[in-house]
Amino acid sequence: MHILATVRYIHLNAPLQNYWNKDVVKSLMSSMIKLKFWNAFQYIEDGDVYLEYFKIKDKNHLENYLLNADAKNYRAKKLSFDKSGKSYLSLTLNPQEISLIMSIDFSETVDEKLLHGLQEFLLEFLMVLPEVSNIGHEVQLSVPEVSFHKIRPTYTIARCRWIHNSILDIIDERHLAQDQAEQAAVVKAIANLPPFVEYKKEGHFHVLTWINDLSDETIVAQCLTERNKWLHRYIPLKLDSWYNELGDGKTEDVYLGMDTHPFLTYYSESYDEDFEVTYLGFQSVVVLPDGNTDMALLQNLSVWVKQKKLPDGSPIDNISLIIQDRESALLILDKAKELGLDQVLYMDDHEQFWAVNPPGLWLN
Repeated sequence: MHILATVRYIHLNAPLQNYWNKDVVKSLMSSMIKLKFWNAFQYIEDGDVYLEYFKIKDKNHLENYLLNADAKNYRAKKLSFDKSGKSYLSLTLNPQEISLIMSIDFSETVDEKLLHGLQEFLLEFLMVLPEVSNIGHEVQLSVPEVSFHKIRPTYTIARCRWIHNSILDIIDERHLAQDQAEQAAVVKAIANLPPFVEYKKEGHFHVLTWINDLSDETIVAQCLTERNKWLHRYIPLKLDSWYNELGDGKTEDVYLGMDTHPFLTYYSESYDEDFEVTYLGFQSVVVLPDGNTDMALLQNLSVWVKQKKLPDGSPIDNISLIIQDRESALLILDKAKELGLDQVLYMDDHEQFWAVNPPGLWLN
């Protein structure tokens, strides 16, 4: 399971242009490696050979390794629990955001003791951070690859302390004090935490632990869903720009190519980050006020999707419907799902397409 620990906006006690001053970075790293969590790591990745690991000799060896950085392009440093490198920690200092990002990959079942050690490390790190920093801000321990049900419309995580997949939130009350409205909301939210959440106060920090055992991903997902509902109930969140206030999702797929096709209104190709292609079809359909429409056409679309090809042999993976307005789109939604069609879209007054059933796991 992939675990991501993030401490962002460290705000070092030095001007930004001096961030890569060796003395400043050395002070930061020296504070970090004083903490007992580092004893879990026995190997470091070679700076020149990918996935080649060497035994850590002592604290000086580790410190020199972490400090060996190019100011313009700081390569992530990898520390492994053993020579295989299958379970490791990746440490990145980002000069643009002034952030420290720790990413841990476990090759097998997550060790609960190690997870607890990481939680303690984050808190201890925040305690020593004032030696080189004004304030620690936006601290989370998250499981980014776990899927769970969310409330629509969802919120943006840009400039937001509440990332979606966090299993540990450490909130700095000094930062909250800069926004009285947010401070009041967080105080109320903490007073109304779900009963399974572990809460404690450590110095300036509110510590919210949502789960300690990651062995059952189903239970982890349930905890993340409860956290999502808690956030929506108590915290003022900013709407994600990919959703409207009705919970509909913005889609750009219709604009990808916009080719016409003998059997569809539009036909296009979409490529993911691995350059895998998905063949998309879009069909305009008129829905009457009573919900009636051209069912023969919809049945044909359904058959083509199941066969993965159009009558002329063109490959097809998904077909979405384009309906004249949102109200009509909702009338046809259940039928589209039943037939295995993809999204049900409508266009707003600004010629933007919205899906009344955006992809994702939703509570509503």
